[in-house]
Amino acid sequence: MFERLIGKSSPVPAGNRPEQGGATIYRIACIAMFALAWATPARTDDTVASREILAEPIAVGMHGTPYLMPESTFAGFREAVIRGAGGLWVEVRQTADGCLVAFPSDRLDVNTEGCGRVDDTLYDELLTLDAGFYAGPGTPPQRIPLLKDVLRFASDNSLWLVLDVKIAGASQQIRELINETGKNPRVRIWGLAAESGPGAFGGRIRFLQFSRLADSPIGPAQRFGETTFTICLSDDREQLSGGYVRGLDLMVTPFPSVFREIALARKRELPGTGKGDLRIPPVLHTDRFDEMRKLGVDALAEKLSSDDAQEARLAAVVLGRGFSAAEAGAAVHRMLVDGSADARRRAALAAGLLGLEDAVPALAGLLISGDSRTRADTALALSRIATSSAWSALARCAERERDPAARCCAIKGLAAWPDRRAVFLMRQALRIDNPSCVRACGAMTIGLAQEPQAIDDLYDIVSLGKDAESEIVRDRAAWALGLLGQQAAPVLLKGLKSDDEKCRMRSAWALVRMGNEALPTLRFAFRDPSPAVRRHAAIIYGWIGNPEADYLLTGLVDDEFPDVRAAAAWALGMCRSVEGGNLIARRLAEKEEPKVHQAMIEALGRIRKDDGKLSPRR
Repeated sequence: MFERLIGKSSPVPAGNRPEQGGATIYRIACIAMFALAWATPARTDDTVASREILAEPIAVGMHGTPYLMPESTFAGFREAVIRGAGGLWVEVRQTADGCLVAFPSDRLDVNTEGCGRVDDTLYDELLTLDAGFYAGPGTPPQRIPLLKDVLRFASDNSLWLVLDVKIAGASQQIRELINETGKNPRVRIWGLAAESGPGAFGGRIRFLQFSRLADSPIGPAQRFGETTFTICLSDDREQLSGGYVRGLDLMVTPFPSVFREIALARKRELPGTGKGDLRIPPVLHTDRFDEMRKLGVDALAEKLSSDDAQEARLAAVVLGRGFSAAEAGAAVHRMLVDGSADARRRAALAAGLLGLEDAVPALAGLLISGDSRTRADTALALSRIATSSAWSALARCAERERDPAARCCAIKGLAAWPDRRAVFLMRQALRIDNPSCVRACGAMTIGLAQEPQAIDDLYDIVSLGKDAESEIVRDRAAWALGLLGQQAAPVLLKGLKSDDEKCRMRSAWALVRMGNEALPTLRFAFRDPSPAVRRHAAIIYGWIGNPEADYLLTGLVDDEFPDVRAAAAWALGMCRSVEGGNLIARRLAEKEEPKVHQAMIEALGRIRKDDGKLSPRR
């Protein structure tokens, strides 16, 4: 074997080879060097000196906590860390002016009230959009964060950060941002900017398929200095436990608190989790905004006709956000009427930001005659102006327009008016022959408009969506049912009994979004003949976390099925229920199934500790 390791044809020149007396020592030295190279993690550049050896897997929040907070926002990042994440996974995209941002889709209409693609939009224009648009009434506006701010957030709070880069050629820019915001040794690069070899910045990382972890080369990958990770989109504790015991470094999941619960059950406190005093950087616009504003209204209005598309759109944003309607309204209206086709489109953006009611007739004309991008920008402007005349133009666009992006903006604008015709148009958007983005938009605007007549339509999408493009539509329909509150709870209870796993999960998280309004429905679910439904109901109650109604759970602690008893104990622990803790303490004296016994011990420890780190959102 030694001969095979070093070979008979040694690369050492003949004049430098040891003589016979030293041959044995030379071979032993070669073998020792080979073993040392095998055992030593590969070194990287000055950003990361060596691979960090982890005793336990770290939970990495995928886009934060997408089922509780808007995706890829600092509100979601903070919630993920409080709930047990030691790291974050974000998708990196580039704007039209070259800024790198964290956003979960290439299209703006997936998470915001805007339209179009991220790479066609300026960052200052992104700041006019609400990344929490679909979170429902009462949610503070959320801004799309710069990658620079996310890197600083991870560095200041000692978090792991996995960057799923969706644009090619961004390696050097990401390297510079990492150096600028602090050389966090826990940054890992995945996607189109991933590099391999000893010069890889941010450390090398390897993805292992979750379903094949048993056969995956985790050990060799770690010995060569690679950080191993997998992705699990389910909150099933058995699945996550399987990933936990395989020796991975990172577990990317939308449910970091469940993964942390598994670690705590094994009496391991994961490093860097459960922080409450997080440093969150402010989300600022680019410096170019202030420079442009100093040019004045007239100069900026002239720039709307510029051949430089980025410069012209930035001028429109500065006109709309940097001045009042009294200051810039006349100039913008003049460009809407007399400008070139490109200038009118950019002026429409400025008019929407200014809320120019006098510009509605000109915008209505653009909505009919403009090209695809012009119609989309004009529909967004009319939705921001929000007058009765703007409503008529939007309704016409939502009903007759062929461009999906323009229809999405028009439908979103209609959500502000509780008019019967608007509701009819929203429900028409749910038709199966519409594009998936239009159907998703229609579903969410129905939820925002609190329209109970569409509950059955939404549930049909959640339970029966089979086409390949309907996953985002089913997600949005479930979120809309959650926004509709108690009136949608009965159909979601039916969803918990479905044979489709995705339907059950979506129904469960819609009930979680309802909060206390779901409790009357859960009371019926606790008495359901199916143990699976009772178990799901207990888990949902644990996520809602209302200790004042913990009496609803006490009956499940004596359920005949062990899985239901374990879920009830877990839920009482999540609620920090004192009465539930007393009940669990009495039950611990009795003989019980091992997994139920462990769940009770874990819940009792959480109740007595009551440190608030895992306190569910009220």
